[in-house]
Amino acid sequence: MQILDTWLLATCDQQRAKSVQTPRHILQLHASRILFIAAFFFSLADSNTARTVMKNCWSPWYYYDSTEDGSKACAATTIFFSTFSIIYTIHCLDGGDSSQFFLPLFETDVDTTMKQAGGFMIVFYMVYIAVSIMMIFGVNMDHRGLILPWLTQNMLYILMIIAFALWLQASYYHYLLSVLWTCIYLLFAAAHIYMYRCVKSQYELIKQSQAPNIVQLY
Repeated sequence: MQILDTWLLATCDQQRAKSVQTPRHILQLHASRILFIAAFFFSLADSNTARTVMKNCWSPWYYYDSTEDGSKACAATTIFFSTFSIIYTIHCLDGGDSSQFFLPLFETDVDTTMKQAGGFMIVFYMVYIAVSIMMIFGVNMDHRGLILPWLTQNMLYILMIIAFALWLQASYYHYLLSVLWTCIYLLFAAAHIYMYRCVKSQYELIKQSQAPNIVQLY
């Protein structure tokens, strides 16, 4: 908490030092603060997950009585979205439409930066598919080491979605449609946070079941 206070004081001093600020700079400053605070509280909530383990899970399309089945549904969901994103990225690299301002590759150049950004997205989503498959095997075998990569990848994905949503609002605040798409991206991030909690609960249940039961004999 002391780190957060220090950072906020530093940003306030930086804001006072600037005599003139455009609305875009102000929005970007507030967006960076919100992102930092969101990441802080996300990590804080993650540290208390063991005390709030979920017993069941609402997947994007069905209700599951156990987090084991719900975790598999979460893996299937991430595999589906990752496959769709890879297809869309390849479509853009092949000259497809990316002219809408709310699309991830809107501000990239077809001949230069789009290849780099598109290549990163393809690799990222391929890794996402791989760790999702690993997570399914980990849930079936009660192997926490195969679940942990998905938790890490999903957390990075959530932070990337939130960062992109806030950047979208800060950069295109003069378009009313940007508010709608910012909310859509944040809702998408919220769905992934829920899936993260479901899988983390299954991770904690496996951890508890594998914990050694030590009985002290006198």
